[in-house]
Amino acid sequence: MTTTTSSPVFGNYFVERCARYNPQRPIPAGPNELVKGKKRSHQDSEESDANAIELEIDDLDEISAAPLPEKLISPETLVYIGLRPEAAEVVWDSWLSSPPDIRHIAQKPALFLQRAIAFIERCGPDAVGKDADWRLALHNHGLNEEAIELIMEAEFEDVRLSRSAKYWVEDTLRSTFWELVEDLR
Repeated sequence: MTTTTSSPVFGNYFVERCARYNPQRPIPAGPNELVKGKKRSHQDSEESDANAIELEIDDLDEISAAPLPEKLISPETLVYIGLRPEAAEVVWDSWLSSPPDIRHIAQKPALFLQRAIAFIERCGPDAVGKDADWRLALHNHGLNEEAIELIMEAEFEDVRLSRSAKYWVEDTLRSTFWELVEDLR
């Protein structure tokens, strides 16, 4: 049975849509779901910020075969930055259910990106370590096949295993979104 919790930011609507998108997975209690009694988060790290690993995406075309969106705040952008169309639809529906004063703040693209990030924080368990089913976790968090293949490339295995699947999904969405913002200027 899938349980739903209320999100202080998005309320039950977003959580219920996430449950319908991926009904076989329970909804975690919050962004730092419990894993074997310990909270896990990509933000919890023993590494200093100076040693943090960042991957730069040189070519957005590798993340998505979708055409460059005409509008930044659009469902096409969500697909372009790496979400599958059905995941993008859930995020877009959540965005449309926002109060009009939030939706019409075109100068604040970070709010739009936050919806996509909130989606991945609530859809399915994370993958951590070599024995985890990374492809399933990345898929359940809404990534398209192109983005999954990039994250799963063998030559980046050590880098990938240094963080969780949720971390890399969030990193992919953030990186491609902000690069798209620059490209659309």
